[in-house]
Amino acid sequence: MAVAAKRVAQRRQARIASELRTDQPRYLLALKVRGCATAAQDEAEFVRRLRREGLIVRPRFADGRTDVITGFSVAERPEAGERPIWYGGGQLGRDLALPRLRDGWPDTPSGASEAAAEWNAAKRGRRVVAPGRETAEPDPELWDR
Repeated sequence: MAVAAKRVAQRRQARIASELRTDQPRYLLALKVRGCATAAQDEAEFVRRLRREGLIVRPRFADGRTDVITGFSVAERPEAGERPIWYGGGQLGRDLALPRLRDGWPDTPSGASEAAAEWNAAKRGRRVVAPGRETAEPDPELWDR
């Protein structure tokens, strides 16, 4: 009986380990996105922080619009020759869906247009439109040194 129980425990541990390996990249990506969202004071800063973290960001626009963003996808920067693996904010966690994130930020017309400009720059791979307070923080590599 003890041998059978041991085998069941080993199979269970193997299954848990395999699931952790497959979910690990998404989990780590969610941690980065959540950190950027927590540190940001508005949506535009959130986009800049994602990009500063080295993530690839892709907005989802409302039908026929480029100034109304309804969601986003994010991916780690892939190795040379590989394709990025995209995750929607809601796929990473319920709290990371764009409508939920917006609940914690001020809702102003100027803020919405600044955010749209940052989303468009991120989509086209252009530089940040208007750097904000995230540039005044020390780089994580500086903390490591």
